[in-house]
Amino acid sequence: MRPIASALGATLVLALVAVLVAPGRSVLVLQVAVLVLALCAGWAGLVVVREQFPATAPSPFEGAATPGRLPARPVELDRIELELRLSRASGSTADRSLVPRLRAVASARLTRLGLDLAAPPDRAACEARCGAVLWALVRPDRPVSYDLTMPGVAPGAVAEAIDALEAL
Repeated sequence: MRPIASALGATLVLALVAVLVAPGRSVLVLQVAVLVLALCAGWAGLVVVREQFPATAPSPFEGAATPGRLPARPVELDRIELELRLSRASGSTADRSLVPRLRAVASARLTRLGLDLAAPPDRAACEARCGAVLWALVRPDRPVSYDLTMPGVAPGAVAEAIDALEAL
């Protein structure tokens, strides 16, 4: 509070000196003095609030700005890992979650190569580019199973399919 009192006193002294030196500008000096006094009052209010409510924990914004801190794990990554685990357990789950995701990525990659996954004339070229394991999962005529007892996709097959996708 001492710096605020000093600023107020200095403002009043400077305002008086300015009025004595330039009496024609007293209205402007008064306006500037009122502005400075309002700023000091705001500053004093902030000081009082900070004294009454001290910060007990660091701000989450300060923690996020700390260099070297790893970002939180993306929710989508957790969702994909869950899909992979469930797809290994049940073929029905694989057909409803994993296969459409793999098919979308394969289709996008093949489109960049000028091939259409769904077009019958391009199927042979798509199969050659994808490889046997990936093609078995993403081929457009793959039947969708709703049988919950059907075995899931083998972990090695998923890894091989992902490697084939990355190679496209």
